[in-house]
Amino acid sequence: MASTTSACRHPDIRDFDGLKCCISCGLSYHELRSGSPEPDPVSEEAAGCRQRYRYWPLNYELGKEIRLPVLQPGEFEDPIRVHIVHANLLDDPQYEALSYTWATEDGDASLSRELDCKGKTVAITRNCEAALRRIRRPEWKRMIFVDAVCINQETIAERNHQVKLMGTIYSQVEQVLIYPSELHRDTIAALQTFKDGDAFPYELWYLVKKFLSRRWFRRIWVIQELVLARKARIILNQHVIVLSPEFVLRIRDLCAREGFDVLGPLAFDLGVRSHSLFLSLQATKVCEATDPKDKVFAIMGLLDPSIQSQLSVDYSCSVSEIYTAAVIAVILEQQQLSILSLGFGYSSIF
Repeated sequence: MASTTSACRHPDIRDFDGLKCCISCGLSYHELRSGSPEPDPVSEEAAGCRQRYRYWPLNYELGKEIRLPVLQPGEFEDPIRVHIVHANLLDDPQYEALSYTWATEDGDASLSRELDCKGKTVAITRNCEAALRRIRRPEWKRMIFVDAVCINQETIAERNHQVKLMGTIYSQVEQVLIYPSELHRDTIAALQTFKDGDAFPYELWYLVKKFLSRRWFRRIWVIQELVLARKARIILNQHVIVLSPEFVLRIRDLCAREGFDVLGPLAFDLGVRSHSLFLSLQATKVCEATDPKDKVFAIMGLLDPSIQSQLSVDYSCSVSEIYTAAVIAVILEQQQLSILSLGFGYSSIF
C-alpha cells in the first residue's frame, strides 16, 4: 500500500490516551512537529570522498513545506554538522531562525566555507559559519531556519516558493537569533550598559553608533525577520541581549537626540504585521539588497494580505516588471496617483 504521509495535510488529529495522531496518515504529533528527515538522493561513493550535498525536492503540493537544519551539538571549534528535515508549516513545527548577513563586514560573500550534512558538504559563507558557531550548543541540538542552508539557491522555482513563505516562516518561529558579526568587547559592554537602563554615559555613544552602522542594519531582508518575530535576541559573541520593543524605542530615542538616522529594522514597530506598501518602500529605500528585485520581495511579508495579493514572487521576471507591479499596487492601495509625483524613474521610489 502506498504511503500517504508525504501529501497529507493532517486535517484530523485525535488524542489516544495522551498520544496525538493524524487519522489520515497515522503520524504521531511528535513526528508532525519535529519534521521528517530529508532522504539522501545521492548514492555513496568511495570512502573518504567528500560529495556536495544534493537537496531532496520540496513537495509543493503541501503548500507550506520547508527544510529545517538540525544543528548538531559541538564545541566552538568543532566542524559544523547538520541534519536536514522537511517540515510543513501547517503542522506548527517548533524551530528557531537565524538572522544574519551572507557577507562579512568587509563584504566577503563568497561560499568559501563548508558544513557537513550526512557526510556531504554544503557551501556557506564565512559569516554564516561564524553565526552557526556562536549559536551552537555543546550539549543539545537546535532546529533552526537558515536561508542559505534551507533553500536550494540554484532553483528559481524553489526560491519563488520559499520567498513567498518568508512572512509565515518568521511569524511562526519561536525566536529569532540575530548575529550582527563579531563585536569588540567595548561595544558589547556599552550595549549591556544601555540595556540595563542606567544613566548612559555620552562617551559610549560612539560605540552604539558604530554598532548600528554594521551591515546587518542596512540589509533589507532582516526587516521582516525581526519585525514579524514573536521574540528576538541579539548574539553579542558569548553574550545575549533580548531585543524587546522597549529596547528598540530607547535606541530610537538615543538616535533622535544624537541626530542619527535609524535604519532598516529599527525603523519599524515590532509585531506590527499590516504595513502600508508605500510607507514600507519609503522606509526601506536606503536599505541594501544584492538582487534589486528583493527591494519588493523582502517586504512582502510585512504587508496587508490585500496588498500582498496584488504582488507575486517570481525571480524570472525583470526588475522593471516587478517594480511596475509594485507601483500599481501602491496606486490601488492609496486610491490615488501621488506616488507618481515622486519623480521620474524607479530610483526615486526603490
